[in-house]
Amino acid sequence: MKLLVILAFAINFVYNFKCKQQNKINVKIQSKIILIISVFAIVVFVICYKFDNTLLGYLVAIFATASIYSSVFYKGISEKGINITMNATTILKFAKFDEIKKINIEKKNDNLKIKIYAYGNTFIQIYDSDYEDEIRYILKQRLR
Repeated sequence: MKLLVILAFAINFVYNFKCKQQNKINVKIQSKIILIISVFAIVVFVICYKFDNTLLGYLVAIFATASIYSSVFYKGISEKGINITMNATTILKFAKFDEIKKINIEKKNDNLKIKIYAYGNTFIQIYDSDYEDEIRYILKQRLR
């Protein structure tokens, strides 16, 4: 059973990694999110140590953490669309530009907050403001 769980997390991670390779601009890595993922990893490893303490258990913990990390930080903008995380899953979804209803961009300090309206939901991504010109150029070219 643990092998199936490891396989599921590994497939999720590899799929998200392949999606990330298409990104021209990646989301900003935020320290508060790193902290949350780190706390999650510590909790998972403590639970594994107390209740399982096997190699397969630790592999589940590693791949679970990697899967969550990839769902948060492998989002981004490519030439053909935007990788988003659907609300209740760690699997990235590629939203083509023609499937996106609209996009709002707000600049706050060193961050660009991008709201993506697609599939009846609103998805929020944070980018470094250094990429503002490139992001606006891509969106202007692709969204009509």
